[in-house]
Amino acid sequence: ERQSAAVSRSPEEFAFFDARGTRVGRYTDQTGGPSLFEGSELPVLTLSLTDQLVVLDPKGTPMTVVPADSPWSVRIVGESVYTRGTFTDIDNANAVWEKFALKTGDHVSSCTGAPLEDGAFVGSDGTVAVGRLDDKAPIIAVDTNTCEVVWQIESPAPTWMIGSTLVQAKR
Repeated sequence: ERQSAAVSRSPEEFAFFDARGTRVGRYTDQTGGPSLFEGSELPVLTLSLTDQLVVLDPKGTPMTVVPADSPWSVRIVGESVYTRGTFTDIDNANAVWEKFALKTGDHVSSCTGAPLEDGAFVGSDGTVAVGRLDDKAPIIAVDTNTCEVVWQIESPAPTWMIGSTLVQAKR
């Protein structure tokens, strides 16, 4: 069942509700001035005074804390958290993504050119990220542990990932 987070009266307290609107948990932050990071698969708070992100489960329980200097993008895939800072290259092909283990917060790798940005990402099996870095670029699959491109498809046709199947429109 899908969960969502909502900010309560205090900027340090976040309440969590299920799909029926029943409150299922809360998180209170003591660092001063956290903000909810928009667009992530799980609730992620930017802890502004600590240069850290805290990833919460759907009930508001902290899962992990990862370092993030001025985070620009966050993506959670499988058991990993990926962060991209505001000061990394805006071009997706040169952007540096930091990979952390979701359960421990341990740093796993730093990859350049992984298709993890919202407009680039197609899907993942948990380790390999699939996507295209711009509208005219080939579809690539990048192993996020080694940062190597494991395969690519030159077709410009729209592509989706449905479950574990890659689907491409016929052009």
